[in-house]
Order: sequence, then structure tokens, then C-alpha cells
Amino acid sequence: LLWQKMLAEPSVDLKDLMDEIVSQICHYFLHFRSFRHALKLSNLNMELAGKLGKRTRFQQRDIAQLVLNAVPSSFKESDLDVPTNCALNDDTLLEKGGDTTKPLSPLQLAVVLALYRLERRSEHCDELFMERQRVLRFQIIRQRRGWAVQAAALLARCDLERTKKRRVERACAQSELICKLIDGVDDAVNCKQRILLPMIASSGLEPYWSAYCIHAEALQSLGCTSEALLLYENLEMWDCVIECFKKLGQLEKAEALIRRLLKERPNDSMLYCLLGDITMEPSYYETAMKVRSFDRNARARKSLGNLMVLRKQFESAYKHLRRSLELQPIQLGVWFNAGYCAWKQEQYADAVTCFHRCVSLEPEHFEAWNNLSAAYIKLGQKERARKIIQEALKFNYEHPKVWENYLLLCVDTAEFDQAIKAFHRLLDLNKQQKDDEVLEIIASNVLRSTEEAWKLYASLKRPSDDNIEEGEKYVQLLERSLLAESNKPVIFIAFIHTYIRSACTVKEARVMSPL
Repeated sequence: LLWQKMLAEPSVDLKDLMDEIVSQICHYFLHFRSFRHALKLSNLNMELAGKLGKRTRFQQRDIAQLVLNAVPSSFKESDLDVPTNCALNDDTLLEKGGDTTKPLSPLQLAVVLALYRLERRSEHCDELFMERQRVLRFQIIRQRRGWAVQAAALLARCDLERTKKRRVERACAQSELICKLIDGVDDAVNCKQRILLPMIASSGLEPYWSAYCIHAEALQSLGCTSEALLLYENLEMWDCVIECFKKLGQLEKAEALIRRLLKERPNDSMLYCLLGDITMEPSYYETAMKVRSFDRNARARKSLGNLMVLRKQFESAYKHLRRSLELQPIQLGVWFNAGYCAWKQEQYADAVTCFHRCVSLEPEHFEAWNNLSAAYIKLGQKERARKIIQEALKFNYEHPKVWENYLLLCVDTAEFDQAIKAFHRLLDLNKQQKDDEVLEIIASNVLRSTEEAWKLYASLKRPSDDNIEEGEKYVQLLERSLLAESNKPVIFIAFIHTYIRSACTVKEARVMSPL
């Protein structure tokens, strides 16, 4: 509509585009209505609740954990011959979780699986999200009803567990078992029966190549890159094959493979990008931009920009990265690198824009929060920078550099209470902190507060509780600093100076205070 207002005459193309957008939005809401209707037709009521239980083998008492309460209609059916659920075999984590008291039908389990996929695609992946997903998966897998539903749930569990160090071995074994079942190896259900199995469509079972990809990724997580390479070669996923060659350090084989494929497909721009990744030559990326894309290849622009970053040609890198983002805006790493290039060129307003997009795409990206704070400092907005760097500390509480930046910002914005807290945290992390200038600034502020407190005491016979509490915090901080670095004369002088001034103000207060 904004573009239409800028045009002199109505545009038919814009109307068609608007109709298409409205149609897509309507379909989006219809999908939600269809899901709620499916819940109603399946006679299934679901809610997440808390329950006491144990999660590890060493727990002595029960703690709260999340469980799924599902109330189905009456249903009784014997278990089918479904894929085997591989055991966890961990020396700490327990396999059992919360369960329901009544069995669910395959149709109802398919509805639970649909809810699982809906949440995974529409919500941010945090710890609470992972716990909800675990509960939903557990309910489907423990019921063991329906070959297709069970296989789809096990494969979904493999996809999430392949990055967890305590669960990756089970993910690898489970995905290998499912791949064998898909090929008809060690499967009691023959191929014809498996094709005609009920719920094969509504379960959302992934195609066979997705199962092989998950198995290959689990193998890579375990360090079995050569075995993953063989799987990718059978699937003809050449970009993954080349990544495996790079991890194995076999760049010559990767280059030979790409050149052989280029003879077969000379107009494949992706192959030119992969060749540029191997040889580090910008000319291949430029060729990829020209081949059938008319400068609409976001992958080539991104790779060329990253190469320019490595060569410290930040102006050229920033141009290529921004062009890649124009073509494909949802690229977290590209936004971060573009912000870094803008910072290096002292274009701090552009850096703020890039880092803001980073944290909007990934709210837990603490490096982006820290860099965003640094960019605001360069723009002279220190108070805003201090509030932003607090977000970085939420997601990484153990990073000394972020705490040091927070300490300096608190001193600059006269938040001395938070500065003392940051100094204590740095002493916890580093066991010592070499920043005499900050200590002197805090000391001078405490002295001013102490003088005001004793003058107030002289007039009202009662000092300010806030100022005295701040002085006590500073003395504790100074004592820790002296213990950490007792050979620092500046700290020792500040310590003595504080007590001398405090004694003088006490004496003045005694003289001035009324009887």
C-alpha cells in the first residue's frame, strides 16, 4: 500500500501481490483452526503440569519436573510391531519421565506429534521449550502405538539429541536403526505392509533421505566424519561431502570433486561458491554471481564478504555482506559480520542496526549484545549501553571481558553500587583485578558520600543509611583488592586515605553535633 501511494497510477502487480499475501495469511490462521478442530475430533484434552520425580541416578529427593496430562476417550488396543526404542545407557540421567494413566490411540498420538512440530516451528528454542518438547516426545514414544507415529517420534528425538553430549550416542544408534528399518533390514514389517500402514501421512514421517541426514549429523557429532562422508556421497549431497573433506583436511579431494561436477553442471552457481571456499579465490564467487542469477546469489555475496573480512578489507566486505542481506535478511552470522565491518569503518550507527538485527534473530547472542553496547558507547549513549550490556550478562555470566566493560560503564554513569558488584564479580573470576583508576574513582565517590553522611549526622544526629551502606560495600571491596594484590601502593594509599578522611569527618561531627 505504501508503494501504491508513491505511484501515479494503480498497479496491477501490486494488487496481485497483496491478494497473494492476504491469501497466505488466511491459510496461516486456517491451519491453527484445523489443529484445534483436530484436537476436538480426537477427544483429547492436553495440559502441561508439574510432578515430583527424579531426573538423575544420584538424586536423593524428588524435585519438580514437567509432565503431560492427556485425557483421551476410552481406547484399548494391543501394541503393534513398532520400531525399537533405544535405551539411553547414561550413568547419570534416568530414562523414565512423567507419564499418563490412560493409553492414547494412534490418531491421538499423531495429534500430539503435530503439536510438537507446531511448537518447534513457532517458538524460540530455550530450556523451557526443550523440556516441553521432551515431555511430548516421551508420551508418544512410551505408548508404542502405530509404526509410522513411533518412527516419526523417534526420528524427531534423534534430531534434537544429536547435539547433546550425554544423548548423542543414543541419537546415533536410534537413527541408524530407523535407516535400517527404512531399507527393510531387521524389520518384521515387510515393505508392502509398511507402505499401507495407517497414519503414514498424518504422522508427518520424514522421507528416507532426512533420516540418513540426521544419522550422518549424529556421526559427525561423535567425530566419525569418514562414516558421515559415505552417507552423504550415497545421497549425492555434495555440499555436505565437501564440508566433510574440509574437516578431514583433504582439500585436494574436495577440489577434484568440485571440478568433476562442474564439467557435468557448468551452470551450477553453488559449485562455484564451494570452489571459492576451497581455493579462497574471489573470482569464483564473482563467477557464481553471474551464472543464471543476475546478481541475486546471496550465498556468493556472503562468502565473498566473509573472505574480505579475513583479508581485513572491511569496506569491500561490508558492501558484499549488505547485498547478501538485501537478498536474504535472515542470516544471523552475516548480520554479525556486517556489524563488525561497520565498526571497523567507524560507522557506528550502521553497526547498531546490524547488531540489533542479530539480537532480534537470536536473543541469547551475548557477543552481539556486548558489541551493541560498545557501539552505543561510541555514539555517546552510555546509559543505554549500560542497560544493554546487562542483557549480555544474562546470557553469559562467566565472561570476564563483559564484566570489565560493565564495570567501566557503571563508573562512567555514576552507578557505583553496580560498579562495586561488578568489581566483586571480576575478583571472583580472575582472583585479581588490576584497575587502580577505577578504585580511585570509587574511593573519591565514597569519601564524598561519607562527608555528606556525617554532616547530616551533625545536623540531625542520624546519618544516611544508604550512604553508610555504600561505604561499607566499598571497604569490603578494598579489603578484597588488598588481599588479591597487597603489593599495590595505590590501593593501600586509597585504603588509608579513606579511613583518615572518615576519622576526620567523625571528629567534625562530634564537634558540631548538638547536646
